[in-house]
Amino acid sequence: MAESWCVLLLLVSRVATSGFPPLAMYIGTGGDAFGAVSLPVGAQSPYGAVRIGADTSNTYDIPIIYNHFGGYHYADTYINVFSHTHMVGAGVVDYGEVGIFPVQVDSVENLQKMIANRHGYRSAFTHDRERIEPGYYQVYLDTHKINVELIATEQVGVHRYSFDNFDKRHRTILIDSSYTLATDACRGSQVNIDPTKNEIVADQQQITVYVGISFISIDQARINQQAQAKLQPFDSVRELVQQKWLNEISRFEVSASWNPDAEIMFYTAVIHSMMSPTIWDESNGVYLGFDNQTHTKPDYMDHVYTDLSIWDVFRTQIPFIVFHDPKRANDIIHSIMINVEQGGDLPKWPFANGYTDSMFGTHACILLSDLIMKREHDVHLNITQVLEALRKVANTAQAHDSRFNPPTYIKYQYVPFEKERFSAPYTQSYAYDDWAIGNVMTAAGLFDEAQQYYNRSLCDAERLIPFDYRYVEGDAWHYRFFAPHNTPRLIDLFGDPKSFVQELDTFFTRGREWTTTKLPNPYYWPGNEHDLFSVWQFHYANRSDLTQEHARWLLDHAYTTKPDGIPGNDDYGTMSAWYIFSSMGFYPLAGSSTYLTGSPVFDRITIRRNNGQCTLNITVHNNSNQNIYVEQALLNDKVLATFPFIDHVNDLQCSNKSTTVQLEFFMSSTPSLI
Repeated sequence: MAESWCVLLLLVSRVATSGFPPLAMYIGTGGDAFGAVSLPVGAQSPYGAVRIGADTSNTYDIPIIYNHFGGYHYADTYINVFSHTHMVGAGVVDYGEVGIFPVQVDSVENLQKMIANRHGYRSAFTHDRERIEPGYYQVYLDTHKINVELIATEQVGVHRYSFDNFDKRHRTILIDSSYTLATDACRGSQVNIDPTKNEIVADQQQITVYVGISFISIDQARINQQAQAKLQPFDSVRELVQQKWLNEISRFEVSASWNPDAEIMFYTAVIHSMMSPTIWDESNGVYLGFDNQTHTKPDYMDHVYTDLSIWDVFRTQIPFIVFHDPKRANDIIHSIMINVEQGGDLPKWPFANGYTDSMFGTHACILLSDLIMKREHDVHLNITQVLEALRKVANTAQAHDSRFNPPTYIKYQYVPFEKERFSAPYTQSYAYDDWAIGNVMTAAGLFDEAQQYYNRSLCDAERLIPFDYRYVEGDAWHYRFFAPHNTPRLIDLFGDPKSFVQELDTFFTRGREWTTTKLPNPYYWPGNEHDLFSVWQFHYANRSDLTQEHARWLLDHAYTTKPDGIPGNDDYGTMSAWYIFSSMGFYPLAGSSTYLTGSPVFDRITIRRNNGQCTLNITVHNNSNQNIYVEQALLNDKVLATFPFIDHVNDLQCSNKSTTVQLEFFMSSTPSLI
């Protein structure tokens, strides 16, 4: 992975689009320890590479790393610097590149004292003088008496600084070119000032700073700046960027007069889900590849993407994009296959232009299966290349992001504990992946080969030692129900549906008793990914009422409009997308064309899909805080015969024959036997 970036700064002298639905942009900025959501606060275009924002600290500037993976924390009272790239709600620190900060001082001597210490120039701030909108951020620096406004295109950050007490102070813009959120991550940088091109010059009460960023070259940074910002006035760039956000969020309309907080959480979650993955191609379509060479994106792709936290996003966030924006979803899958072309292997967690070997499982298999099984893949997807990549990752040791010793796994049909401490979650994950590979093989007409992978997906729970504590980011309870691809077999292993339901219900009811997010819930843990599908598994034992009951409870209690209103790391939109799907009343089985119904929290929902080519209208009758059970469901005015399941291809897919799909739920305060 490339460890360099190029930056061009332009300083010039010298309201935006309104109409956003109700939002609470502080959601995701709080929480502590395992409950830290870690979303960055600042300005970004939809899916943009530049996420320019405030990196904050507490009164004593004591670094609490796990609360600052996104740079910002709501409880902080100081801003250290404004940096231009950030991760999106991940549980790891990276990015935070190129720090810039305006200051006002009485003397050069005081300035020298400030910059002698790390963060010595930081400023106090308060939330009542801070404003966050999609694509726009404003804050007043109390220490330096400067109003800061930020906006960002895909690769350009634009700052506007308004200085108070202009005649009495020295005004300085500090550029920390080697700044990163991870300490000492950048060990070499330089700033070149070119006065002949006026690329750093200013002496006015209000100035605008244009920061063009490239992962390719300084020349490309200049091209990005010229193509995307064009030295337009700040307000013009703001209007352009915020219109992009309005165009995206206008795909969705929800309403529930009895549940206004749900509307706020939904729209805010949509914004969060569109912060990633990262648009990686720059102006003119060029990008830095996994082979460290500069490439030009194919004409059939709008963008190349990276920063795919696949272990997380395969469950909800990418299926959400497949559902409402399949063109973008195709570009994301094409980007994964470009990784294979340039790097040789299917990635687990592609970051910038490199492999990370982060987390476990090979869940890109599930992303491929999800797009293909929903028949949303375009004609440019090379199925032969896909099959070759799937066979390789499942059967051989890759140079990058490999499974654990594939020959051993194939021989035993599980990962032996004697050879790998985390044998249970590895085996369960590979079983899910192999099922997804079987789906792709089936779609390609390779039925015999598909059966081989389906057979491999039938891991035997008795071999997994489910009640020890040798698990990744969880315990035995968390992994006990992790067989999303084959819940019927899991029920058989419990002996009968009644026993399965009793244990799964215990999992959720005991989870409600855990009142903190700072530590992992030993039972159902809504703040991590392993069990996001578990609440939907009651359906397979004919207890849809318990899915509805527990899903509604989670929507009402695990998510709020407060800064800690997401129960854990948002993980590149994963938790936000869980809320979106669940609140609409249906949820995907990732890797398939199946959705499972739940308990919607709105009266009306409209989703304009495929850039408005077709519309899904959902009407919920007699809904309330008490009426959480589905009494009847209709699809296009007919009883949903497959309840509680909905099929993407048969029921929801856009077609020339019908541009509108109508789904209706009739709610009741008592469970129904449908």
